[in-house]
Amino acid sequence: MAYNGGVKPERTVAVVALAVVLFLPIAVALSAGASSAGGGQVRPPTPRERVDITRTVRSIWSYESRSRPCCTRAAVPLLKAHPVVVSVRVSMGKPGFALAAVKLVRPDGATVRWGESLVLLTRGGGDLPHDPWAEAWDGTRLPFICTGTTPQTIRALVCPNPWATLGLPTPNLHLQRRLTLSMDGTDLHHVDWKHVSVPGAVCGSARPIQLAGTALIRSRLWPWWPRVVVSGGPPVTYGDVTGDGRDEAAFVVECSNGGGTADGQIAFAAVVYTGSAHNVRVLGIVTPRQPFPALAVIPVPLLNVTLRHGEVISHEFWYGPHDGTCCSSGRATTTWRYRHGALTPRRTVVTRKPH
Repeated sequence: MAYNGGVKPERTVAVVALAVVLFLPIAVALSAGASSAGGGQVRPPTPRERVDITRTVRSIWSYESRSRPCCTRAAVPLLKAHPVVVSVRVSMGKPGFALAAVKLVRPDGATVRWGESLVLLTRGGGDLPHDPWAEAWDGTRLPFICTGTTPQTIRALVCPNPWATLGLPTPNLHLQRRLTLSMDGTDLHHVDWKHVSVPGAVCGSARPIQLAGTALIRSRLWPWWPRVVVSGGPPVTYGDVTGDGRDEAAFVVECSNGGGTADGQIAFAAVVYTGSAHNVRVLGIVTPRQPFPALAVIPVPLLNVTLRHGEVISHEFWYGPHDGTCCSSGRATTTWRYRHGALTPRRTVVTRKPH
């Protein structure tokens, strides 16, 4: 079983971190009829639907913005704001989904910079009878879930561009991806990985993230978390990818909300470094490739990464619709090809089919 492309899920069903877009003034009047995006398969919400979706968004904010035990409020103060739903579209098919644009507003009425979000909601997924909607997906990744596994009712809302569905311009988060470091030593085998800098893009920052074992950041991808904890994962792996006779290194990074459980995991990535320890640069960022599943929305960890000539092989956990966050029953490998100084995902193969 093979997949080309795809994205990684971010949390269990109904609990995922909201993803954030570039600060922009959003003031969009909803049209009276069905939207032209999605081939006429989406529509504005009814007044009752908008009330229910707004209540669900506020409930998500109440949970997501809580303090977590690993971090003190002094380190990263809690964000004093509340969410405002500014635009909604609803899929006309079944099962029902809705796409909402949300912004964070301070008590004085000012919009929080980097506080706008997209959230995909599913109908009938609420925990209580009076809560008919539940969060279903991370908004930042919505443009990248347009695969054959994506239900048509979701495709109508988000493919090819969810911002067009909502009548909004496509934003740019300006996340930092390129990184060159100067270090002491003879080669990458001697780098102090506990104190390395990683590209900000892995956890939603516009600046490099300097680790000191861990780091605390405000994330542009997940601003509703009061802080995102960035930490190194499994042992660093080495191998000559570029063919220059010197080893590259793969360093796995985890982004979490600091809760200390599998549900607190937000995202995973492997940063591949090249060069000597005196002059190190990022060759690429490897991410899990599981496509959108119909039922399970779970952050997918990287098991480990293998480096060899011309390729980076990522070994991934692979979740089935009945797997819990803690325990995936499947495994997969993705081959990333090195060409023209960059890494590109080529093919994902499921080596153990999930239950």
